[in-house]
Amino acid sequence: MQADNNINDFENKVEFIYYHITKYGIDYVGGDFDITDETKSEEFIKKVHEGWKIAQDNIVDELILIENTRKENKKHLKEANSNRDEILKQQYLKENKNLDFNEHILRKLADSIAWQILRENHIVRRFCTSDKLQTIQPSNLKREKKFVDSYNESNPLSFALLSDITSFIQIGDALIFNYEGYAIAVVELKDGEINEIVGKAVDNFYKTGGCERYLHFFKEEHGEKALKQFERMIKQDLKGVRLTQVLNEGEGIDPIGDKIKIPDPVYPTTHFEEYIVQLLKDVDTENYSLGFIDSCLYIGAYSSKYPCPEIAFKLWMKGQGNKYFICDFRLILFQQVVIPPFILPLPKEQIFDLIFGRKLILFCLNFDEWMKLGEEFELHIEWVSRKKMVHLYSIDVLKHLNVSS
Repeated sequence: MQADNNINDFENKVEFIYYHITKYGIDYVGGDFDITDETKSEEFIKKVHEGWKIAQDNIVDELILIENTRKENKKHLKEANSNRDEILKQQYLKENKNLDFNEHILRKLADSIAWQILRENHIVRRFCTSDKLQTIQPSNLKREKKFVDSYNESNPLSFALLSDITSFIQIGDALIFNYEGYAIAVVELKDGEINEIVGKAVDNFYKTGGCERYLHFFKEEHGEKALKQFERMIKQDLKGVRLTQVLNEGEGIDPIGDKIKIPDPVYPTTHFEEYIVQLLKDVDTENYSLGFIDSCLYIGAYSSKYPCPEIAFKLWMKGQGNKYFICDFRLILFQQVVIPPFILPLPKEQIFDLIFGRKLILFCLNFDEWMKLGEEFELHIEWVSRKKMVHLYSIDVLKHLNVSS
């Protein structure tokens, strides 16, 4: 019963944050205001940012609470191991697993702000340099939050989002959006005594045009450790500058050194929300619903009351001759560079039912049928042999993709 109460309590917190990210501004000004009215538009943007600030405050508080609870659980697990108390050990392991799940949900809420700032631009993948989440350091997060709080208070038409609370922003400490010029910037915060010294030195280094002698004198005065921090800060600044240029100009060098150009216009992604919504509605009366899109994507929607839905879907796929990977919708929570579930074009109730396990959607893409679909658009698609894949790797075509044979 206590576990159920904890789940309900956390879901209520998620619902509160979700509201302030997606609905707060609209509810304040109304959804039918004249967007050509500059005064009304600015009032709307200010309220949107106000809602985001409230959401960010709550996400930070919850993430810090999770991190502190993990530290306490680590001590309890050590004691349980020492006492050979297997029941207590499993209890804390289960709690840690729930904490991990909650952290992913909170980060996806923060991602929902980032994706709206970036307008679901394909550039989002350039922010992610590792497949590991940034570790939450409560002391660092509190310090960085002071900056974004001050910035957001002074700039109501702009918004600063903390990088570390997201799943995918791994460049810079904050993503800053300015509504008036629709400009986006990645900033590195230089606080602390050593960082303040190094930060000023970086600025002076740029002013000298990158003079090598300046580095020599800096090392002599501040030592090897400060020089290494200097070099790290230069690299971080370069990544931020590169990404900012690509975001605002549509082309340039990305943080990992690749030259890229964002196509203009960027064609919007086609969604099948009406079809998915109908499948989920059918679940309310039948406990399950089956369907497919374009003769290649098989979808099974199930109620949590339905017995063994994964086995039932697998048997359906076997009967259809579909041998490919089956995907659970909730995997979206654990993938860094995908659109967050909270801003999908689905009703809020359906999103929350899926995230918290009251409903389940399973997908399976039949690649053979998908390839045939490509031929209708004069696209020739074929499987790559292992030999050819090795060749593509050798010429760097696949070096940034997670491709397996």
